[in-house]
Amino acid sequence: MWVRNLLISSSLDVDKVEHHIRIASLNARLAQQQYNTLLIAHSENSNILRQYSVLMRDLYGDDRLAIEMLCEADLMEQGNKIDLLKNEDELGQNNDIWGVYADQKEMNNQVNISEL
Repeated sequence: MWVRNLLISSSLDVDKVEHHIRIASLNARLAQQQYNTLLIAHSENSNILRQYSVLMRDLYGDDRLAIEMLCEADLMEQGNKIDLLKNEDELGQNNDIWGVYADQKEMNNQVNISEL
């Protein structure tokens, strides 16, 4: 925004334009480094990958890489959903096992009480 305003002003200060371009370039590199760090620390987080793709598209104009990143995020989410369903199924099986055990224990307790 600053660069645009400086460029359309009647008295163009080239030094200011260069200064703001350098700042924007530095901030872009810092943002990319932060996203790389986040992806290393949270490699299964598809939202980070989606946001990173926006940076690549909007800041660097790399539409192809952004689309690839979005496709990878979709695959990650599908994998996460499959894992979640597996975990829920295993939890249900464990609950069934524990439920049978609890029913057997209750029946044994009732038998022991009736014997008294």
